[in-house]
Amino acid sequence: MAPVQSGAKYTLPKGLPKVSSRVLAIENEPHTVDGFSGVIASGYGKGTKTLLADETVAVKIGTKMFLSRMNYHFHEADKAGPHFDLVVADVPPGTEQWELNIPRGDYKGRYAFITTEKGVIVIP
Repeated sequence: MAPVQSGAKYTLPKGLPKVSSRVLAIENEPHTVDGFSGVIASGYGKGTKTLLADETVAVKIGTKMFLSRMNYHFHEADKAGPHFDLVVADVPPGTEQWELNIPRGDYKGRYAFITTEKGVIVIP
């Protein structure tokens, strides 16, 4: 089992975007990348969190490229409602622009995260 790491966490109400589309992401407090899948018993996140992907991904911030660990969940939260959560280790909270490359699986693709006046836009 890989060590637990921490990184920037984003809520994606509609999930990662398909080709030729874009979605809004909401940055939350930093979170652990721990492969959790199960029931959260209390608090604002109370509900069921289903792990969809636990991958090693390529990340690019400015000119720096590195490999990191990512968790992507479908979260059926009692208070916030159903949504998707993405957390990527080693991405500092508040990073204004960065890229994510998921190399395989159902969510394979390259995604740009760009902070705008309206929020964080995710573009494939």
